[in-house]
Amino acid sequence: SSRRDVPPPSAISPPFAGRWPGAPGAQVAAMASLDGLDAETVFNTPCFGYTYDDLISLPGQAIPTSSEVDLATRFSRNVVISGPIAAAPMDSVCEGKMALALALAGGIGVLHCDCPPEEQARQITMVKQYQNGFIMDPYTLSQSSTLEDYYRVKDTYGVATVMITEGGSVGAKLQGIVTTRDVELVEDRTTKLGKIMTPKEKMRVAHEPISLSEAVEQLRQTKVGKLPILNDGGELVAMVSRRDLKKGNMHPLAAHDANRQLLVAAAVHPRASEKE
Repeated sequence: SSRRDVPPPSAISPPFAGRWPGAPGAQVAAMASLDGLDAETVFNTPCFGYTYDDLISLPGQAIPTSSEVDLATRFSRNVVISGPIAAAPMDSVCEGKMALALALAGGIGVLHCDCPPEEQARQITMVKQYQNGFIMDPYTLSQSSTLEDYYRVKDTYGVATVMITEGGSVGAKLQGIVTTRDVELVEDRTTKLGKIMTPKEKMRVAHEPISLSEAVEQLRQTKVGKLPILNDGGELVAMVSRRDLKKGNMHPLAAHDANRQLLVAAAVHPRASEKE
């Protein structure tokens, strides 16, 4: 609240008294007896105006603890962020790393558009793929793929786990998984992944329908690093990763969407018709 220790009527300077019509002594005396004035009194009492020297804002006593304070706010009509922090779309302010750091802290970064669209898309992908709920497009290869193919995927996308499916695509039957433990002692890069993969029979999997919270709980119970999600036909449709679960625990206030992916915004250049 805003309040002020009001001096007695005799001490009121002419400029201040002039802003109170008629300088009613009884009214000012009543104010002087209070421990300052609340905001409603200050702004609803007839007055020509205030200067910066007329009012002093004193904070009230905080009743809730810091853990009970909710700073969530709307960035737009349908986007809610955990904290009221946003980065402007300027090339000197917000690129991918800044947007990532802000999202982890509960805010949101707006990526600038002073770059080729492909570069802006790359920065958006970096933020969105940092943390996931359901991974709808896990990296896949087939049994006929080689160890060289595995390392190509690992070096290009920075992933160490690849699902092995029929035809090497999502939506095909799951046949196994290849991780760092499967390949670290294999030197021949022409080796087929079908020979070194962990077969499906030795894997822990979940089946549709399943919610994200149920998948996370199965991940906790099975103590595996990756949990593939299969449909009734045994086809790979998604995956849940323990690594994403750990990131969520490390950043509980992160701003994310319904699939637990971090929020990020991007600016676009106005159309020619909008510039006029």
